[in-house]
Amino acid sequence: MRRGSRRGSSAARNDPRRTVPPGAPIPAILGRVPINEWSDSIQVVELQNDPSFADDMAVLANGYQRAADDLKAGRAGARARDLVLDFRHVQFLNSSNIAQLLRVRKLAMLAGARIRVCSVSDRIWGVLLATDLDRIFDFSEDVTTSLTALQMSKHGA
Repeated sequence: MRRGSRRGSSAARNDPRRTVPPGAPIPAILGRVPINEWSDSIQVVELQNDPSFADDMAVLANGYQRAADDLKAGRAGARARDLVLDFRHVQFLNSSNIAQLLRVRKLAMLAGARIRVCSVSDRIWGVLLATDLDRIFDFSEDVTTSLTALQMSKHGA
């Protein structure tokens, strides 16, 4: 067997995401994020563990980046949907995941969207507390409570 540097696995070379130019819409098949377009102003995302977590956050960041760019350019109807991040299937977070969460939060805020995190396990809650992320994200017990909170704050604002 030949040893040495590899240019990437065949899966990585054949990954269609590599052919999507920056700023172009991501085809639905590439956006593996389980997104439920709950309403015209709220989307619910059911996150999974890595490697899906990283992929899902990249798709979200890309979408919010486009929305923020549209808003900055003054395009009509540029406000992005509010976001509920459902953590019920997430069993661990590493430093890269935390950085991705913070990036999505920043881009969502720039795009005028709000984020609620829900269904967090005790293990993940411990990570969020240790990293002080409990101070910058809004949390709810479950998806239904998150949706209610977003709707109530929208009408109360």
